Amino acid sequence: MIKETLKIILKEFHDLSIPDLIERDQKVDLSLLRSPINKIITIIGPRRAGKTYFLFQTIKKLLAEGVAITDVVYLDFEDERLLPMRPEDLQGILDAYFELYPNKSKPFIFFDEIQNISGWHHFIRRLNDQGFNIFLAGSNSRMLGHEIATALRGRTLTYEIFPFSFREFLAAHEIAIEENAIYGQTRHRISQLYEEYLFSGGYPELAFIQEKATKGKILQDYFNTIFYRDLAERYRIKNSELLRQWLQILMMNIDKLVKSIKSVSLVILAKARIQ
Repeated sequence: MIKETLKIILKEFHDLSIPDLIERDQKVDLSLLRSPINKIITIIGPRRAGKTYFLFQTIKKLLAEGVAITDVVYLDFEDERLLPMRPEDLQGILDAYFELYPNKSKPFIFFDEIQNISGWHHFIRRLNDQGFNIFLAGSNSRMLGHEIATALRGRTLTYEIFPFSFREFLAAHEIAIEENAIYGQTRHRISQLYEEYLFSGGYPELAFIQEKATKGKILQDYFNTIFYRDLAERYRIKNSELLRQWLQILMMNIDKLVKSIKSVSLVILAKARIQ
């Protein structure tokens, strides 16, 4: 039954268009895929920073180089149709793929949130030994960089994705990045976007939300998820309320620091050509 479900999910991905995205400054060096070095590419970073869309960006680059969409296997292991999946079920992914496409040989493997499956690293190491090109993405709560290196025994090349830089935030709003732009006709728009950027922290999901109250609610949800899952739950913190108060104090002090430097920040950005 799991194999039939896998076929449906694989075919869905091949039939649907990859969503539009804002290209990140960070890019995977795809020349590695054509070299004798066989590394597993891992994408890590905080929640909601854009790791999944970074995988899509990499897939789009492969397609632009002539790779067929059917040469890509993409699975999101937060898809409820895949759960519960046991370690021994993972081989069924390739079985389902080759039954769909019997003339294919070694597809590019993209797995999102694979850490949700216990024992995943054994399967990934075997695929790596067989010469598959593998891309993995996972949340920091259960897939920290040093844990990936340990689980995969040094076979990885890790890219860390953060929320938008200010340059990427401006690009998302179609602001041309030019030298001395802060002094040109777009200076008021840049100043306005800078205020929004400081408030939202550059999270891609918030880039096009206009209502500040809505942004605030989403940011609070981010905080709660990171607090409970990435800190309290992961490290089994007993006095979570004390930790919450400490984090709030830290954030209040950061806010004061940001306000004190805001008056000179735009000048620094202009001199740095808005890096």
